[in-house]
Amino acid sequence: MRLAAIDCGTHSIRLLISEVDPQSGAMADVMRLNRIVGLGEGVDRTGHLSEAALERTFVAVEEYAGYVRREDVQRIRMVATSASRDADNFSQFSAGVQARLGITPEVISGQVEATLGFAGTLSAHRDIASPALTVDIGGGSTEFAFGQANPDTGQFDQVTAAVSMNMGSTRVTERYLRPAEDARGVPSEDAISQAGQFVDSLIAQAAASVPLERAREVVGVAGSVTTLTALELGLDSYKPDKINGAVLDSGALRERARRLIRMPHAEKAQLGPMHPQRVRQIAGGVLVWERILAWLEAHPAPGSGSGRSDSGTASAGVPRGTFPVRTSENDILDGIILSQIP
Repeated sequence: MRLAAIDCGTHSIRLLISEVDPQSGAMADVMRLNRIVGLGEGVDRTGHLSEAALERTFVAVEEYAGYVRREDVQRIRMVATSASRDADNFSQFSAGVQARLGITPEVISGQVEATLGFAGTLSAHRDIASPALTVDIGGGSTEFAFGQANPDTGQFDQVTAAVSMNMGSTRVTERYLRPAEDARGVPSEDAISQAGQFVDSLIAQAAASVPLERAREVVGVAGSVTTLTALELGLDSYKPDKINGAVLDSGALRERARRLIRMPHAEKAQLGPMHPQRVRQIAGGVLVWERILAWLEAHPAPGSGSGRSDSGTASAGVPRGTFPVRTSENDILDGIILSQIP
């Protein structure tokens, strides 16, 4: 059977159409598309979806509706995330989608978003160590999901802890970095420091409910992470097959992120894997990823005396230091497909 998933976030709207075997659950991509529309542009400040952002998004929805009809899709599910959760005029967006696509988009909670993302990401990577942590850095929020593989099947079919934090590429860029950019588009060191402190505080909150330090494998997803990975791989263009499953050193990724944050817009635009519409907001996303990796490096890894005592506090152990980090092109879209299999 043919199923479709649409994920509408703060920065982009994406479509996945899959051919699915209902008996085995095996999925094969028919098409996977991404349109950067900036639906959540300005929402952090205004709490409102602008007319321009709505129109850009509706153009993409109309395009996707054409593909859904052409590919004879039997079921479709569309979810809307951070920007839609924050917007006071979501009903206007919902009505526009209904008119063009024939379905109503679901505004899902951050918890559901994290759970769908975990399932979708790990369904495509069978060699992941357990327990695993997925980190999905979107435009408005970042989802942390932690889970262990089923000892009988080896599959990650259960999330044991998940949380969504209001930090993402668009939100951090608009709130801290863009107001302090110089003529070249480079934010001030003070603004970078303030953004880092904001992100660090939210990571600490996330760690209170999700055992980040217990993960034996860390998987990053979404555009900020995949673009940074492409750059660290030295790719001359964005190549999903090279990016998907790539394992790189956390220290190297952090250094690449720090350089990218401080790179003028004109130089970013010349980078082969960089989508033109990521140039002005990717700094916020890679800053989030850099701080998450820094937190994990500073905390004990499993097997080094880490863990939690009976009182619930983290026990002492040797800091993890730099460690291998995996990048995934599979994400919440795959989870939305899985959620529709009867």
